[in-house]
Amino acid sequence: MRQIRAIFLSIVVFAQVCWSVNAVSGPTPSETNCGFYLDLEKDLGCWFKERDDSDYLVKYGYKFCNIFKNRALTWKDQRSAWVKKTTFCLQNGLKDFHAPANCLALEDAAFKMHPGCYRDGGFCNLSKWKKTTIVFAAFGIDILLKPTNSFGQAFRLLKDCVVGVSGTANALFERGRNLAETNPKLREELSKVFFLDGLSEKETDKYLNFALRRLLGEVQGADKRGIDAFVAIYGSSRPAVISLGDIAKKCVFNAAIDVDESCRQAAALAGSDQDFKAISSIPPQIDQQTIEEILNYRKKLKKGE
Repeated sequence: MRQIRAIFLSIVVFAQVCWSVNAVSGPTPSETNCGFYLDLEKDLGCWFKERDDSDYLVKYGYKFCNIFKNRALTWKDQRSAWVKKTTFCLQNGLKDFHAPANCLALEDAAFKMHPGCYRDGGFCNLSKWKKTTIVFAAFGIDILLKPTNSFGQAFRLLKDCVVGVSGTANALFERGRNLAETNPKLREELSKVFFLDGLSEKETDKYLNFALRRLLGEVQGADKRGIDAFVAIYGSSRPAVISLGDIAKKCVFNAAIDVDESCRQAAALAGSDQDFKAISSIPPQIDQQTIEEILNYRKKLKKGE
């Protein structure tokens, strides 16, 4: 009887040890399983359990993972390998968070990991065009979700790596982010502008230029000097830190452009004071028709028209 009891106790202890190891280890990072984020959310309860501490795991990590996983299915080249390596890196950096966890600290740590994981995944070794398609997928997610925490901005932190990404692409991202804030009801439609699947490198350049000019109000009467100034300011290798809205509030409508350093920097990039002041002609709003024109233009490019 004592032997049976001893064996039973041993089994119970062994089961408890195994359960403890699994509870501590948590979800296993993967190159392809986006469910990692949902499993970690269930363990930590950062958002599901009626807490508003952080929605990163569900609304960012999980969605970001799935969008790029789907992109990888169509890319089927070096970008596909980048998605897998980056996915594992981002998940691996979160595996040591266990309940009870500081969810805001997790979110902060997660966003800080993005630049390093992008680099380690091989982003810097990709061609200009492949970089652009990846960056734009991230920009589209930014617009669809919450621009305050930016996936696209993480690429900008890889300063030496994004040199190959065109100034037009950078300027288009800035304009898209601005329009997402001033036109929240069109955010989902705007996000579609930033997916470049099916376009060749030459077609991508044409599309980016067309989309940028349209979103800057070319057909709505925006001054060409203002459009060119915007591209110069936000398409440079070191774009101005001031937003378009702040330029209108702090710089253009004041008698002197040298209100502060951010205004002076933006004005210098614009080329001249007159060009800089012409930025005020760029409309803050966008309409559904303009977005449809851009998407239809992309369709025509794909068909070779």
